[in-house]
Amino acid sequence: MREENSHTGQARWYARSKRARGGFTMIEVSLALTVLVVALVATTASNLRMESLRRSNHDRVAAQNAVQSITERVQAIGRAGTSDAGGFAPHVVAALSAGGELGATIDVLGLTPLPGSAHVGTIRVITDETGNDDTVGAQLGLPRDLNGDGDALDADVSGNAHLLPVVVTVRWHTQSGNRVIVHPFYVFGH
Repeated sequence: MREENSHTGQARWYARSKRARGGFTMIEVSLALTVLVVALVATTASNLRMESLRRSNHDRVAAQNAVQSITERVQAIGRAGTSDAGGFAPHVVAALSAGGELGATIDVLGLTPLPGSAHVGTIRVITDETGNDDTVGAQLGLPRDLNGDGDALDADVSGNAHLLPVVVTVRWHTQSGNRVIVHPFYVFGH
Protein backbone atom coordinates (compact mmCIF):
# COMPACT_ATOMS: atom_id res chain seq x y z
CA MET A 1 0.00 0.00 0.00
CA ARG A 2 2.81 2.27 0.64
CA GLU A 3 3.91 1.89 -2.89
CA GLU A 4 0.48 2.97 -4.13
CA ASN A 5 0.50 6.05 -1.91
CA SER A 6 3.95 6.84 -3.10
CA HIS A 7 2.78 6.77 -6.73
CA THR A 8 -0.32 8.79 -5.90
CA GLY A 9 1.77 11.43 -4.07
CA GLN A 10 4.14 11.73 -6.97
CA ALA A 11 1.26 12.04 -9.42
CA ARG A 12 -0.31 14.82 -7.36
CA TRP A 13 3.00 16.67 -7.05
CA TYR A 14 3.57 16.34 -10.80
CA ALA A 15 0.07 17.67 -11.57
CA ARG A 16 0.51 20.66 -9.22
CA SER A 17 3.95 21.33 -10.58
CA LYS A 18 2.70 21.20 -14.17
CA ARG A 19 -0.11 23.66 -13.42
CA ALA A 20 2.31 26.07 -11.71
CA ARG A 21 4.62 26.02 -14.73
CA GLY A 22 1.82 26.05 -17.27
CA GLY A 23 1.40 29.84 -17.80
CA PHE A 24 1.60 33.35 -16.46
CA THR A 25 -0.71 34.69 -13.82
CA MET A 26 -2.70 37.88 -14.40
CA ILE A 27 -0.45 39.73 -11.97
CA GLU A 28 2.64 38.76 -13.96
CA VAL A 29 1.02 39.81 -17.25
CA SER A 30 -0.17 43.12 -15.75
CA LEU A 31 3.27 43.85 -14.34
CA ALA A 32 4.95 43.06 -17.67
CA LEU A 33 2.51 45.30 -19.57
CA THR A 34 3.02 48.13 -17.08
CA VAL A 35 6.79 47.97 -17.51
CA LEU A 36 6.36 47.89 -21.29
CA VAL A 37 4.01 50.92 -21.31
CA VAL A 38 6.34 52.93 -19.06
CA ALA A 39 9.28 52.11 -21.32
CA LEU A 40 7.32 53.13 -24.45
CA VAL A 41 6.16 56.40 -22.88
CA ALA A 42 9.72 57.25 -21.79
CA THR A 43 11.10 56.45 -25.24
CA THR A 44 8.41 58.53 -26.96
CA ALA A 45 8.98 61.48 -24.64
CA SER A 46 12.72 61.26 -25.21
CA ASN A 47 12.26 61.15 -29.00
CA LEU A 48 9.91 64.15 -28.94
CA ARG A 49 12.36 66.16 -26.83
CA MET A 50 15.25 65.23 -29.14
CA GLU A 51 13.22 66.31 -32.18
CA SER A 52 12.39 69.61 -30.48
CA LEU A 53 16.07 70.21 -29.66
CA ARG A 54 17.08 69.28 -33.20
CA ARG A 55 14.58 71.76 -34.66
CA SER A 56 15.64 74.48 -32.23
CA ASN A 57 19.30 73.94 -33.09
CA HIS A 58 18.51 73.96 -36.82
CA ASP A 59 16.63 77.26 -36.46
CA ARG A 60 19.41 78.86 -34.42
CA VAL A 61 22.06 77.80 -36.96
CA ALA A 62 19.92 79.15 -39.82
CA ALA A 63 19.56 82.48 -37.99
CA GLN A 64 23.29 82.67 -37.21
CA ASN A 65 24.19 81.87 -40.81
CA ALA A 66 21.81 84.57 -42.04
CA VAL A 67 23.33 87.13 -39.66
CA GLN A 68 26.85 86.20 -40.79
CA SER A 69 25.84 86.48 -44.45
CA ILE A 70 24.17 89.86 -43.91
CA THR A 71 27.20 91.13 -42.00
CA GLU A 72 29.50 90.17 -44.87
CA ARG A 73 27.20 91.81 -47.42
CA VAL A 74 27.01 95.02 -45.37
CA GLN A 75 30.82 95.11 -45.09
CA ALA A 76 31.03 94.67 -48.89
CA ILE A 77 28.56 97.54 -49.37
CA GLY A 78 30.73 99.64 -47.06
CA ARG A 79 33.86 98.86 -49.08
CA ALA A 80 32.04 99.77 -52.29
CA GLY A 81 30.89 103.02 -50.69
CA THR A 82 34.45 104.24 -50.15
CA SER A 83 34.81 104.75 -53.89
CA ASP A 84 31.30 106.19 -54.39
CA ALA A 85 31.41 109.83 -55.53
CA GLY A 86 28.40 110.55 -53.32
CA GLY A 87 30.31 109.42 -50.24
CA PHE A 88 30.62 106.38 -48.02
CA ALA A 89 27.82 107.15 -45.57
CA PRO A 90 25.10 108.03 -48.12
CA HIS A 91 25.99 104.89 -50.09
CA VAL A 92 25.64 102.60 -47.04
CA VAL A 93 22.50 104.32 -45.74
CA ALA A 94 20.82 104.10 -49.17
CA ALA A 95 21.76 100.43 -49.61
CA LEU A 96 20.37 99.51 -46.19
CA SER A 97 17.16 101.52 -46.45
CA ALA A 98 13.83 100.14 -47.61
CA GLY A 99 14.09 99.55 -51.36
CA GLY A 100 17.88 99.83 -51.29
CA GLU A 101 20.43 97.31 -52.55
CA LEU A 102 20.12 95.11 -49.46
CA GLY A 103 17.12 96.73 -47.81
CA ALA A 104 16.23 97.08 -44.16
CA THR A 105 14.54 93.71 -43.60
CA ILE A 106 15.63 90.07 -43.60
CA ASP A 107 13.77 86.89 -44.42
CA VAL A 108 15.33 83.57 -43.46
CA LEU A 109 14.06 80.41 -45.12
CA GLY A 110 12.56 78.08 -42.51
CA LEU A 111 12.15 80.68 -39.75
CA THR A 112 8.72 81.96 -38.75
CA PRO A 113 8.40 85.70 -38.07
CA LEU A 114 6.97 86.79 -34.73
CA PRO A 115 3.20 87.25 -34.75
CA GLY A 116 2.40 90.62 -36.29
CA SER A 117 5.75 90.86 -38.11
CA ALA A 118 6.14 90.50 -41.85
CA HIS A 119 9.86 89.72 -41.70
CA VAL A 120 12.19 87.74 -39.45
CA GLY A 121 14.88 90.39 -39.19
CA THR A 122 15.92 93.98 -39.54
CA ILE A 123 19.07 95.88 -40.45
CA ARG A 124 19.48 99.25 -38.77
CA VAL A 125 22.14 101.82 -39.60
CA ILE A 126 22.72 104.15 -36.66
CA THR A 127 23.27 107.73 -37.86
CA ASP A 128 22.64 109.56 -34.57
CA GLU A 129 25.96 109.79 -32.74
CA THR A 130 24.26 111.21 -29.62
CA GLY A 131 22.38 107.97 -28.86
CA ASN A 132 23.63 105.45 -26.36
CA ASP A 133 23.72 101.66 -26.22
CA ASP A 134 20.41 101.51 -24.36
CA THR A 135 18.55 103.49 -27.03
CA VAL A 136 20.10 101.37 -29.78
CA GLY A 137 19.50 98.08 -27.97
CA ALA A 138 23.02 96.77 -28.52
CA GLN A 139 26.50 97.15 -27.07
CA LEU A 140 28.37 99.42 -29.48
CA GLY A 141 30.11 101.85 -27.11
CA LEU A 142 27.83 104.75 -27.98
CA PRO A 143 27.77 107.74 -27.96
CA ARG A 144 30.69 107.93 -30.34
CA ASP A 145 32.08 110.46 -32.85
CA LEU A 146 31.00 108.92 -36.16
CA ASN A 147 31.91 111.74 -38.53
CA GLY A 148 35.36 112.60 -37.17
CA ASP A 149 34.58 116.20 -36.14
CA GLY A 150 35.90 115.70 -32.61
CA ASP A 151 32.58 115.45 -30.77
CA ALA A 152 29.61 113.11 -30.47
CA LEU A 153 26.91 115.79 -30.72
CA ASP A 154 25.49 115.39 -34.23
CA ALA A 155 21.98 113.94 -34.47
CA ASP A 156 22.37 112.98 -38.15
CA VAL A 157 25.66 111.92 -39.73
CA SER A 158 24.09 110.08 -42.68
CA GLY A 159 25.82 112.40 -45.15
CA ASN A 160 29.33 112.58 -43.73
CA ALA A 161 30.08 109.66 -41.37
CA HIS A 162 33.38 107.79 -41.56
CA LEU A 163 32.13 105.08 -39.23
CA LEU A 164 28.61 103.64 -39.13
CA PRO A 165 27.21 101.35 -36.45
CA VAL A 166 24.90 98.65 -37.83
CA VAL A 167 22.61 96.38 -35.84
CA VAL A 168 21.30 93.19 -37.42
CA THR A 169 18.44 91.65 -35.45
CA VAL A 170 16.75 88.33 -36.20
CA ARG A 171 13.60 87.40 -34.27
CA TRP A 172 11.65 84.23 -34.91
CA HIS A 173 8.86 82.20 -33.36
CA THR A 174 9.17 78.54 -32.37
CA GLN A 175 6.92 76.07 -30.60
CA SER A 176 8.89 76.64 -27.42
CA GLY A 177 8.80 80.45 -27.57
CA ASN A 178 10.29 83.44 -29.32
CA ARG A 179 14.02 83.63 -30.08
CA VAL A 180 16.26 86.58 -30.92
CA ILE A 181 19.81 87.21 -32.11
CA VAL A 182 21.16 90.77 -32.04
CA HIS A 183 24.47 91.38 -33.84
CA PRO A 184 25.99 94.88 -33.63
CA PHE A 185 29.07 95.83 -35.67
CA TYR A 186 30.75 98.79 -37.39
CA VAL A 187 31.25 99.58 -41.05
CA PHE A 188 34.34 101.72 -41.75
CA GLY A 189 34.52 104.23 -44.55
CA HIS A 190 38.19 105.14 -44.57
